[in-house]
Amino acid sequence: MADRPGLQPERTALSWERTSLGFLAIGALVLLRHAELALPGRFVVAALAFALALAVIVVGRRRAARRRIAVLCVGWATVALAGAVCVLVWWST
Repeated sequence: MADRPGLQPERTALSWERTSLGFLAIGALVLLRHAELALPGRFVVAALAFALALAVIVVGRRRAARRRIAVLCVGWATVALAGAVCVLVWWST
């Protein structure tokens, strides 16, 4: 039976793009809205968020067979970004 593309691949691609935009938003919020936080730390967290956004786009464009390990890596990177934001906030207060 031939593969019949439906809406699932499109929804999956859109979810990867939404995740990437979320990382960009986190980086922008930390960089632009929180002037009370340490400036070097804000740049590091924003750069990490930007790098993760690029990684998510790359992972989202790959074929489904190669995504499993990448999904785990993106998940752990999300945890690392959250930890970096928490450390930045704690360190700056």
